[in-house]
Amino acid sequence: MGSLIVSGSINFATSARPPPHHFNGYIIPSTAPLIKYGSKKCFGDFLSSPSGPNYLPPVCTGSAIPVPSCPKCQIKNVMNDLWVPISTAKLMATHLDGPCASPHRFLLTTKTPRPKPLSTTKGYQPTSTATNIVVFFSMEHNSLPEVTLSAFDETGRVESSILVLKQRSYIGREPVISSALADTPCAALGVDGVLEKLNATLGTAYNMDLPYVLGKVLNATPQRNHSWTPHSRLPLPVRVFMQEMGYNFVRAKAFMHSMHPVSLRGVLQSYVAQNYDFGKVYAHLRPYWSDFAGSCQPSSLQALKERVERFKFRWVAGWSGGGILKDIPPRRIWDLYANRVVPSWVTPKEPRGISHAWVHKNDRVGVMTPINGNRWPVPMPKDANLDLIRIEMLNLGVEYAWLDVLCLRQEGGKNEYLRGHEWSVDVPTIGRVYYEDRGVVCYFCGLGRPLMFEEGYFESDRCWFNRAWTLQEVPYTRNGGTQTVICGETGVEGRKEKAMRTRFDEQLTSLRHMRDDKSVLAVLSEMQKRVSVNPLDKVAGLAYLIDVAWLAAYNVAQSEEDAWAWLVMAMYPDTRADLFFYYPEPGNGNKYWHPSWKQVMTQTLPSRGEAAAIGSNDLSSFLGLPVDKHHGPRIKSGEVRGLADQSHDEDPRRGELVVKDGTGASHRIKVVANHQYQIPEGWYTLIGNNGKADVFMKYWVVGYQRKRMLRNGFKKLSVIHIEDEDERRKLQNLGVAKRCSIVTLL
Repeated sequence: MGSLIVSGSINFATSARPPPHHFNGYIIPSTAPLIKYGSKKCFGDFLSSPSGPNYLPPVCTGSAIPVPSCPKCQIKNVMNDLWVPISTAKLMATHLDGPCASPHRFLLTTKTPRPKPLSTTKGYQPTSTATNIVVFFSMEHNSLPEVTLSAFDETGRVESSILVLKQRSYIGREPVISSALADTPCAALGVDGVLEKLNATLGTAYNMDLPYVLGKVLNATPQRNHSWTPHSRLPLPVRVFMQEMGYNFVRAKAFMHSMHPVSLRGVLQSYVAQNYDFGKVYAHLRPYWSDFAGSCQPSSLQALKERVERFKFRWVAGWSGGGILKDIPPRRIWDLYANRVVPSWVTPKEPRGISHAWVHKNDRVGVMTPINGNRWPVPMPKDANLDLIRIEMLNLGVEYAWLDVLCLRQEGGKNEYLRGHEWSVDVPTIGRVYYEDRGVVCYFCGLGRPLMFEEGYFESDRCWFNRAWTLQEVPYTRNGGTQTVICGETGVEGRKEKAMRTRFDEQLTSLRHMRDDKSVLAVLSEMQKRVSVNPLDKVAGLAYLIDVAWLAAYNVAQSEEDAWAWLVMAMYPDTRADLFFYYPEPGNGNKYWHPSWKQVMTQTLPSRGEAAAIGSNDLSSFLGLPVDKHHGPRIKSGEVRGLADQSHDEDPRRGELVVKDGTGASHRIKVVANHQYQIPEGWYTLIGNNGKADVFMKYWVVGYQRKRMLRNGFKKLSVIHIEDEDERRKLQNLGVAKRCSIVTLL
């Protein structure tokens, strides 16, 4: 016996003709009346938590209503004519004679006159208007047959020989298919055979004549046999995009603005004609399978349109070489239920990121696999297996995943020429997978390998904690965010392993705090300790950690200094202010106001003493223009004393700032330098920070007014701060600091 579940809310307006309302993604006529009444049971079990005037009108089922396209299903008629709230409601309908996962359409009709007890209900208003409401329901997966995937069936390995416990087998009711079925060519099954397998897997009884609005869109998948050629010279990435996605994909955009459904037969015939394997067809159709139940436009169509547009945008961004939106989804996603890698626009859900330590190249082997269409050799540890990794992910409840070796084009393969174009966008946007609070699954000892710490693990360059790319793969934990899921557990742990595990947990906790804090200085300090094959990767792996406004395209030929300059330009003003007000030296690169990449990777960086201490600062940059400005307090001339020498014990140095008021009288302000960079005694221009009253004008940058490349601007020398609140108040009352000064930074 299965169960049908629906939840949602309707906000019925009180006007005579309110606008249409959406319920579970479908249109409900706006003639539905409004009434306030408590919760009741209806249609078997109708569970609700009333909150506000969100109510379902009285309904009359009469006798059990047959469900279109599924004669085995019906609503159990228990109670009629009840006003029931639907906020956070769950409608349970009985399901007859076996499992069924098809979405069901029920016609719910208001009935008049309304019998007691509703006629005595406060707020009840009689009406003679009957309202038809079409609601679509989706079947829970617990009504599907149990599925078993064993390591022996998938890989030929005896389960007891597999050290990782969760890689031995998967047992559940999710619509998961075996690798053997996924590899089966649709041409061998035929159209009827494909539909039979889909119905059996998803528990439906669809026939070939069902209309399908998304048919042409999902049919517009990559086709390599088209003969279309552009008549005009197009940018290379655009031409590559056309070649990769096929002309039909371009035409799909025009179709998505129409409402003409196609038959299920037409959709399946296209897949069979292109000889796709069943796994690919299943991955493309499963997310939208419920849309076959109705001929109205599904809500998923609009979402699909938006995903297609975002997918196409990544090519435009990569070609332009400029700013890239940081919310661009991955190019490809691993559908674990289908065991196929598909374009992200196919999948309605965000993927879980799989993080792993890369083993040495001598311990890797390139594996060609149908999982990603044999596009390139997948670099895998010699003792790991993708099918076993899949079993472990399924046991962890993961439906969609992003794994770099599968979803990010690797070296080799027949379309190697595409790698540079794809990487220009795909590499900068890797961090998006790990950016949200979806959680991260991690293999700390190598992809798919057991969690077994060897001697010297934490000192090895191959250690997960020492790699540059894995720094951005630490998930957020604040605001109830998810934790890191540790993979490769063997269930065996001795005394030595416990000691290693304690250190492991401590380092992981420290990284989580660093990620939550989002301090650019803390992130840079951590990146100093890490290694990468390409030094440029250290810069590319910072963007999502420090949270930038946009991303720069990845160019393997670019220098680290140039990449760093682009990254600083993309930082939010408050992040840029940290570099300006905390870093104690002038930059030795192309800017004085912020440190160079060499400086932040080789020198000890100051700690960010107080969380968000500087407060909000307008330290802005203009995309594409090397002009940086600060909008805030400025002392045109002040004398700094007592900070020309370093302290012997490296304790904070104390000096004074001398300023003159409007009468010419001198005033001394006590200042502190939490660094050893020497500030010769003399007169300087000083720029202060904005922020709340308790930190306003606390931090100051000491420098000069200079002319550079025909522009007047501020050249940074060092930084100081006014520690005592009374001293800050004294400076503010003197009125020597111009509060709204706009200064160009050199």
